[in-house]
Amino acid sequence: MSTPNLQRQTGSALIVALTILLVLTILGVSAMRTTSLEEKMAGNARDSQTAFEAAEFALRQAERDLANNVVVDANFGVNGGTGAYFTIKGPNPEAWTVEANWAIAINVGAYGGDVSRAPQYMIQQVDANVNVEELPGLGGGYGKDRYAGLSIYQITSRGFGISPNSRAMLQVYYRE
Repeated sequence: MSTPNLQRQTGSALIVALTILLVLTILGVSAMRTTSLEEKMAGNARDSQTAFEAAEFALRQAERDLANNVVVDANFGVNGGTGAYFTIKGPNPEAWTVEANWAIAINVGAYGGDVSRAPQYMIQQVDANVNVEELPGLGGGYGKDRYAGLSIYQITSRGFGISPNSRAMLQVYYRE
């Protein structure tokens, strides 16, 4: 009987097995990172959608208040209005662009969504003499005189998502 020759074994099976294990490990780590990133993206999309829905709810509440005369003309005082109700723009900036005005905005407490803060809205009266072609959504062209004498309001709403860093802002023009 002859003894096996130990010098012929080079250990190539071990090298191949370790290479395959390394490739599988890299694939696994890559899949975990991709899954983690997709989970963050889905959470951010949900947070953004929640903020949008809250802002839309506040916008509809403001429209209901205007339609039901909850917001009376006395709220739009000569000194710039009271609370979240502002008078015509004039030389002042639009009310919604001033962060301090949001401190006195109307909080919509009836919103039942899972948000970090209650949605808010503010209403600004638009000058009756404004050129309606400048107001998006009210149109223009022939027949624009039909807006003469009507009260036109700019409603701005702000909603928050699950995270306080997520915000959505909506704006419409409303006429009586």
